Amino acid sequence: MRGHTYLCIDIGGTKLCTGVSEGQCLRDIQTTPVQKGIRPLLSQIQTLVAHYHSVTDILIGCPGNIINGAIAAGSAQNLGTFPGEFDGFDLRQALEPLIQRPVHVFNDATAQMAGSYALMRNSLPAVSRIGYIGPGTGLGGGFAKIEGPRILPITDGHIFDIYLPRPPGDPLFPGEDMAENLLSGRAFFARTGHKAHDAAKVPDPFRPLMKEWGQIMATLIKTLYEGTPQKPTGHAWSADDIAFVSTLRHYLVGGGLGSSHPFGDWLLSSTRDYLTAWEIPISVSRISDTQRASLLGLLHL
Repeated sequence: MRGHTYLCIDIGGTKLCTGVSEGQCLRDIQTTPVQKGIRPLLSQIQTLVAHYHSVTDILIGCPGNIINGAIAAGSAQNLGTFPGEFDGFDLRQALEPLIQRPVHVFNDATAQMAGSYALMRNSLPAVSRIGYIGPGTGLGGGFAKIEGPRILPITDGHIFDIYLPRPPGDPLFPGEDMAENLLSGRAFFARTGHKAHDAAKVPDPFRPLMKEWGQIMATLIKTLYEGTPQKPTGHAWSADDIAFVSTLRHYLVGGGLGSSHPFGDWLLSSTRDYLTAWEIPISVSRISDTQRASLLGLLHL
């Protein structure tokens, strides 16, 4: 809006990123460790806002399925200090009395998808709808229609709880599991005992795992393409949403792990190989600047 100055805040599983926007230009982009738990997080945001006297509105990208302003149960496990801490929590309602400014809250993965498309649209195939897969601390997702400059999210965007088969030879246990337990920073640590950020300093031993993860990501895309996503009772998509998602022909891959070098490069290469081998007519692109994309996306929602 004309005359408005926005403080954009992206809340991640490990980091909190901020930037100030007047129009579509971002400035003062900064990243700090995120404070876990409701009270520490509110205090952290309140302290940040106090540094920006000219800001008129606060735009926040937050993990979780945001329903009528509140975080749906079980959808933001990476934020809390104990399971379920943020279930039903309304971030806007809690923040506005503290900072005395309008607060607008969006799903963080949807924001990254919107910002990524805005940044990359000139280099992407001409599409009218797009999907997003973001392996980071957890597993973010999003789907949207493209109508001119507008990006219109479809479904709740959550793919973390889609059931997928574990790959052959998985040492943990056979059978099915939720996608986030197979394709995320937490999954990386469970398999290797290393945090992905630390492992990237000596990445070569983990290249076979990224090839395996390419199979997992391609299986997830194949499941969406075939219209057969299985989700827990109470979180299932409507038939119309499933039909919409099955028509997507391009996905953006982001998240802290999915966009990193070299892990993201290896993951994308393997994903493309499997999609080609399975004759799935879908292309994938890696997001190069997830930080800027996450903040910019808040201005497009």
